[in-house]
Amino acid sequence: MFATLISLRSERQLMRRDALALEEALPTSYKRMKISLDPKKAICYSIESSQVGERMSIFDVSSAEFCIMLGDMLVTDAHSSAWEAEVLSGVQGGEFNTVRRARGVFGLVSVFESQGEIRVTIGSDKLGVRPIYYWSDGSLLVVSTTLRVIERLSLIRKFCDKRGIAETIAFGYPLSNRTQYLDIYRIGAGEVVTFRADDVSKFQYWRWDSIGTDRTNPEERTREAFRLFTESVRIRQDEKNSALAFLSGGMDSRAIVGALRANDIPVTTLNFSPDGSQDQVLAAEIASKLRCDHIQMSHDGGDLTTFRPDLAMLYSCLLYTSDAADDDTIVVL
Repeated sequence: MFATLISLRSERQLMRRDALALEEALPTSYKRMKISLDPKKAICYSIESSQVGERMSIFDVSSAEFCIMLGDMLVTDAHSSAWEAEVLSGVQGGEFNTVRRARGVFGLVSVFESQGEIRVTIGSDKLGVRPIYYWSDGSLLVVSTTLRVIERLSLIRKFCDKRGIAETIAFGYPLSNRTQYLDIYRIGAGEVVTFRADDVSKFQYWRWDSIGTDRTNPEERTREAFRLFTESVRIRQDEKNSALAFLSGGMDSRAIVGALRANDIPVTTLNFSPDGSQDQVLAAEIASKLRCDHIQMSHDGGDLTTFRPDLAMLYSCLLYTSDAADDDTIVVL
């Protein structure tokens, strides 16, 4: 997770009270790291997440510039520093070809200063899976991956959005880019939002409704879907030589583990279905057939919130102490 407070105007320098307000709004239960920036222009915190498999990259940091990548872009023909440089250069220049080629789940925040003007760009993947919330009054900008930071920020006067509240009551969440508050928004799927002083522009680099009808026969579509799926697993695998994956016994996890084993990757699988359940039996049988090292965590099917600490402990032990899970291991959740 991260949260940042940015001055969009040179005459509106950030003050000590601004920094304190942001610090007080941050979750206290997680470790936090302050990114070294000019405190009069930008304040940014990286917050350690409890989400297993959360990944965040921070690069090209200077006095008032930085770029944060949440998750994995999974660009087909580029990796690591190659696509980082291309993404940063493209976003700063208003080009999103690399972002458009990405196939992963990610969020992007870029802060760029040119001739004294601050330009902030935030973007999401084609599904908008990773939430990024923002608020701006033209002079200040707040961006955070969690709404509760903006909710708790004393710098912002908050007003209820009745439509957002009604949608939350009806559906469990607000629709479109709304939140329960006026002027606090969530970035949409395939969307890029750019902020300058007194100016906000939005650009949709990907639209699902613009994809034409596929008129190929079902057999060809099936082969193409299989090719894209196996290619996606290979891209996510990158150059890792082993994998740690949950195996529930359902179709999704079976297919992923099967694709990894088809690539001749050693896989350690985890299952925490209730004792005696069909998923538990199927997972063990599939792991045996695919020659995976299988770990079964037993429980009676009760409240999983009491089971989560045991699962987190097991994950930590595997990831940080096991020879089977190191820097060369892909983690599939």
